[in-house]
Parts: sequence; structure tokens; C-alpha cells
Amino acid sequence: MRDLSDGSAIPVNGATVQGDFLDANWPARAARFTFTVSDTTLKAHAGSIAQAFGSVVYGTSQPGATFALSQPFQILPQ
Repeated sequence: MRDLSDGSAIPVNGATVQGDFLDANWPARAARFTFTVSDTTLKAHAGSIAQAFGSVVYGTSQPGATFALSQPFQILPQ
């Protein structure tokens, strides 16, 4: 994730998945991968506008990549 208000990175947990299509880490072609942000990190970025992003690198003989961005959102104070 990126803090769009100050340009800093927002660390997340569980954001990296490695494997192949249809293996135990990626059981179906269409899949949802989740990540978490600690309470301490959220408090440090409270009030900021943020955006999540992700990429998938695939293939060995014909490699490629995709990239996705979330809609911007605000991290609300707790």
C-alpha cells in the first residue's frame, strides 16, 4: 500500500503469494488474496489518503506481468 498524502509506503502482512496456477497457494484461476495492516501502522497513517496495489508475474517460457490499483481510500482515525 502507498500513503498518497505523504508518498510513503504502508507495510502490509501476508501480501506475497508464490506458486503456480491451481496449486495449493492458488487453487483456482480467479482468486482473492488478502493482506493485513497492523493497528499501529493504521494509527500512524490515520487521516491519510491511501491506495493498495498488486502485481502478478507469470510464465517461464513467455513471462509476463499484470498490475492492479485499488480506488483511493482514506484511513480513518480509530
